[in-house]
Amino acid sequence: MEKVKRNPWSHQEEVQRVRRKTERTERGAVLVELAFVVIPLLLLSLGVADIGFAWRDAVVTQQAARAASRVLVVAGDDESADRQALLSAITILGTDQIDDIEYIAIYDADNNGFPAACATSSTATCNRYTPAELRSLDDTARWGCGSGAYDSSWCPDRRTSNLEVPGHVGVQIKTNRGWVTGLLPGAVDISGSTVMRLDPMGA
Repeated sequence: MEKVKRNPWSHQEEVQRVRRKTERTERGAVLVELAFVVIPLLLLSLGVADIGFAWRDAVVTQQAARAASRVLVVAGDDESADRQALLSAITILGTDQIDDIEYIAIYDADNNGFPAACATSSTATCNRYTPAELRSLDDTARWGCGSGAYDSSWCPDRRTSNLEVPGHVGVQIKTNRGWVTGLLPGAVDISGSTVMRLDPMGA
C-alpha cells in the first residue's frame, strides 16, 4: 500500500492560521475588557470635572457678592451706589457670563434676611437686577434714582446708617448655568450672598 506523503508546509500554515485566529480573539477580548474599564473612568472624570467647575463658579459668585457689598458700604447713600456695586460684581463674574445670571439683588438687610419677594421683583426695600439691566450699566441715564431708573425702587439715597442705629445692606447673586461637559442633565443653580453694615453717614 502506497503511503501518502504529507506536506510539512501545509501543517505549518495550519498552525499559523490557528495562532493568528487565537491572537485576534485575544485582542478582541482585551479591547472589550479595556472598554469596561475606560468608559466608567471617563464618565467619572467628566462628572468630577463638572462638579469642580460648579465649585469654582460658586466661589467666584460669592467673591462677586462680597465685592459688591464692600462698594455699597463705602458708597453709602450715593445715588450711584448700586451701579458702582454691580460694575464691581460683573468685573469678577465676567461680562460673558451675564446671560447666566438670574438676578442680582441689593436689599435692606436690617430685617429678617433676604426678602422672598425680591426673588421675583424689586420692592420698596430691594432692587432686583436682571441680565437686561446689567447690560445697561454703561448707560448712566438709566441709573441714579431718577424716574424710571433701574435703581429707583430702593434708591440708595434712602439708606441710612449712624452710630446709634447702624444700617445693613445685603447682596444676593443667583446664577443658572449648564454643566460644562454636558454629561449631567439640566443646569446647576449657584447663589452667593453677603450682608455688611453700612458706614455711618453724615458723621
